[in-house]
Amino acid sequence: MLGLKKTEEVIKNFNSKLSVIPSGSQPKDPLKLFGSPVAGDFIESLKPKFDIILLDLPPILSFHDPVLISKFVDGAIFVLNSGVVKEEIVKRAKKRLEKFNVKVLGVVMNRFESGKHGYGYNPYDSYYYSPK
Repeated sequence: MLGLKKTEEVIKNFNSKLSVIPSGSQPKDPLKLFGSPVAGDFIESLKPKFDIILLDLPPILSFHDPVLISKFVDGAIFVLNSGVVKEEIVKRAKKRLEKFNVKVLGVVMNRFESGKHGYGYNPYDSYYYSPK
């Protein structure tokens, strides 16, 4: 993203369906970089090459990077640690994204234990809820 290498040089292809661009070295001023047109130009240069582009960014309430780069993306997916992240924190994060007109596309729950939370799946039926 800093322009030190060509985009093709930093893309690591794992197979025909998955490519990754490692973060590389940390810039001296990440806030300045993510808020600059350079970040937007870099993301735009990737769009013709890929069907989906996912950016792994730090928590929205802890850092400014996600807010700055949000103007270059189509939306956000929350990744939440089940049983750890409180509902109020999620609501605050969602409000912060909405303040910057970022569409929330969905949620991924890490470490979710369906039996512990009372949810389950029957392969012959559909999702169900079982009271505990």
